[in-house]
Amino acid sequence: MEFHYDVVGKVRWPFGEAKKLAPAYAAELEVETNNSLVIIQPEQITGPMEITLNAANDQLPGDRVIVITNTSGTQAVSFAGDVTAPNITGVAGKTKVTELIFDGVEYKATGAPYQID
Repeated sequence: MEFHYDVVGKVRWPFGEAKKLAPAYAAELEVETNNSLVIIQPEQITGPMEITLNAANDQLPGDRVIVITNTSGTQAVSFAGDVTAPNITGVAGKTKVTELIFDGVEYKATGAPYQID
């Protein structure tokens, strides 16, 4: 069994904790994905938002990012950086989930954003 360590020597998920980010709303959010599982769940989105994902040098194919969004209206969330994914168009007070998988070069969406409530 092979263990993968991030830059600070912690054991990566699933043997260690996933990286969970819950930032306050900002028009731009930049994230370095230095774990096998990164969960991004910003506070309620009240305006347009762009999430920039930067894959770490030791990112492995199959590593995942899960983006959970809740908007106050029809705000759009777009992606930039090392990712190819459709925009998320919000529905007032509803939560949508998008899963991204690293293919060795960039993150790609596994499907369309899914509304869970």
